[in-house]
Amino acid sequence: FEIESETASAAVSLRGLLCSISAERIMAELKKLLAGRFAPEVLNAYFVIFAAALPPLAEYAETAMDFSPLCGCPEQSDAVRLSAFLLCAAKNAQKAAALAEPVMRFLKSDNRLRKEVCLLTEMFSVPVPADKTDLKHLLQRMEPRQAEELFCLWEAFEICDGLKTQALRQTLTEITESRQCFRLCELAVTGEDLLAEGLRPKEIGAAL
Repeated sequence: FEIESETASAAVSLRGLLCSISAERIMAELKKLLAGRFAPEVLNAYFVIFAAALPPLAEYAETAMDFSPLCGCPEQSDAVRLSAFLLCAAKNAQKAAALAEPVMRFLKSDNRLRKEVCLLTEMFSVPVPADKTDLKHLLQRMEPRQAEELFCLWEAFEICDGLKTQALRQTLTEITESRQCFRLCELAVTGEDLLAEGLRPKEIGAAL
């Protein structure tokens, strides 16, 4: 992949014009780029252009970038790829988590995708589960599907290797197939059921 030098120079010098492009169009083009196999090379070379299109990332425009972890994400979901993009741009999990909300709102993301990216970037820095108990604790904060996506991010950023993520996925499957409940929203009995049985509101939380 290569862009002709004069074209590349013009793209960089005229990047300010991107402010007239709709956020929805920028989101659509960013998603397509992140799904492609040349995403790391393009972003490493021309991140200054993307920072102009995404004001929340402006402070990172002039810093050297390494988007190589994106190589492990082209077959993943939009949430995983966008999370990886923010983690690479910020170079820091905490900063990426702080950027997720303003970036996704700027891009006018739908609520589901915005919340997913915010959750993945927030959870990226938690310790990798060492055993089934740790993984159950993780599942109190995210759905099994989202845990799978988090494993993909950890593997892409070499937080853990393929053997470890394979083991995590196997343990996750064992847990989900046992149909255990980890969060209140998954209980078969709801607060309304307990109200109907005569419990007072203050007693419902403890009962659940």
